[in-house]
Amino acid sequence: MFAVAWVFLWGYVSITRYSDVYIDDGVGEPGFFSRNKDTIVVGTVTAIIGAIVGSVLTKALEPPKLIDKRLSPTTKSIDGRR
Repeated sequence: MFAVAWVFLWGYVSITRYSDVYIDDGVGEPGFFSRNKDTIVVGTVTAIIGAIVGSVLTKALEPPKLIDKRLSPTTKSIDGRR
């Protein structure tokens, strides 16, 4: 029990010894969107272009769907007759 208390006390002292907290009102510093405006614009444009290219390639590379109009032996009609 003493060892656990000693570890917690040692951890607390080692953290508080090297931790300094300064309170700043942030006046004069640019905000998040001001600092990252160009990154946000580039990321948005890249995402839109990627979505468009991905959609076009998905449609272009999609195999054609073949629809067989004939009834196969395993296919039943709606009313149960062939």
